[in-house]
Amino acid sequence: FLLLILSRLITGVMSGNVAVANAAVADTTTPETRARSMAVVGMAFGLGFILGPAIGGLAFTYLPRLDHGWLLELGFNPFSAPALIALILAFGNWWWAWARFPETLAPERRTMAGNERSANPLRLFSSTLGRQVPTINLIFLLHTLLFAGVESMLVFLVAQSLNFTPATTGLMLGGMGFIAAFMQGGVFRRLAPIHGSWPLVLAGFIALVPGFACLALVEWTGSQWLLYPGVVFMAVGTGLIFPGLSTMASLAGDPQRQGHVMGSFRSAGAFGRALGPLLAALVYFSWRPAGPFVVGAIGVLLPAVLMFRLRALRKKPRPAPTG
Repeated sequence: FLLLILSRLITGVMSGNVAVANAAVADTTTPETRARSMAVVGMAFGLGFILGPAIGGLAFTYLPRLDHGWLLELGFNPFSAPALIALILAFGNWWWAWARFPETLAPERRTMAGNERSANPLRLFSSTLGRQVPTINLIFLLHTLLFAGVESMLVFLVAQSLNFTPATTGLMLGGMGFIAAFMQGGVFRRLAPIHGSWPLVLAGFIALVPGFACLALVEWTGSQWLLYPGVVFMAVGTGLIFPGLSTMASLAGDPQRQGHVMGSFRSAGAFGRALGPLLAALVYFSWRPAGPFVVGAIGVLLPAVLMFRLRALRKKPRPAPTG
């Protein structure tokens, strides 16, 4: 268990690369093309969530087990084969970034922001980030806290209430990733330049309410048919929220400090992802399995209401005049 905790700590430390990716997109795009580009990044995440759980579930089911003989003495376990595949993919990803990822911020656009570094999480909501950025960070924190909590407990719910195997659970999560990728690359990418990010993010929060509610009813009724609309609404909601809030944070921040702004944005999400599973597990195991999903369905209304504080970001960016 200590090794598991250590691996998760290392993974958390290395997750800063996500903020770098978002900042690189912001550096290399204009306000008019920002939403589409953020949608492509989100679609890449969605594709990862399609392939990752599917590969993990299928590898667990069909690859040879490594937890026997001298390998067992070294600490290998039933999930070591999927972990080795992840290790190979991570190494290939590191090599690709080292060889192919250039610096995206021109020297003349860089600022010295070293004196603004702080371990204080309250700095994520500082007005120095930009007038609207603190509200966006708070909304993203609440969304990630609720979504990560529900997502982590979903694995327990389907195993306990529907007797899902690891392979079935992996396929379910892969299906969610497919829908999220479609929403980001196929829907948000087309609609954001026309309608702006604000209404799409609000629609995403509205979609999460029936999604979480359906999943709560799975435990009460034991019906697998309620699982399907639940995970579909969840995937649709986050498929609109993630690229939308990323775009809004980027547009609301100083163009010369995109790394700082997007770093604070992703840190807010990481803070929510750390707290969400802990709080959801407390509700799940101390009350009942439907508890986290009920809390999610009600709690998601708060970031939806906070969206109305971002009225200045409702309209999509207008193209700059030419000539």
